[in-house]
Amino acid sequence: VWNLTLADFALKPSRGAAQGLRQTTVSLTRGSQVIATLLKTVTPTRTGALITYRVSGLAGQRLRLNDPLPEGSELVSGQNTATFTLDGEWTAQIEVRGTLKPEAMTTDPTLEVLP
Repeated sequence: VWNLTLADFALKPSRGAAQGLRQTTVSLTRGSQVIATLLKTVTPTRTGALITYRVSGLAGQRLRLNDPLPEGSELVSGQNTATFTLDGEWTAQIEVRGTLKPEAMTTDPTLEVLP
């Protein structure tokens, strides 16, 4: 074996792990034109989940996001509904607490264009 170094072997077990439980993408279209795209990422925490929403698309679009909370959970911080006018990219984060398994902390959000 040539060119093997000590750095090629982990001497200590890893102390943590980062994971994204689920990513959901919702695209809003008018004909063949994509008006907005929502990317929702759910990351488990010790007490529930951290949920990140990222919306991008055509500037000036007035949108409403609604994401129902999982049954048996409570909102710790942030808002799971929002109305906003898109200007580049819109980002928000909420924290949900509950005794559910991480897989049950996922819901399907909706995104709609407002007049």
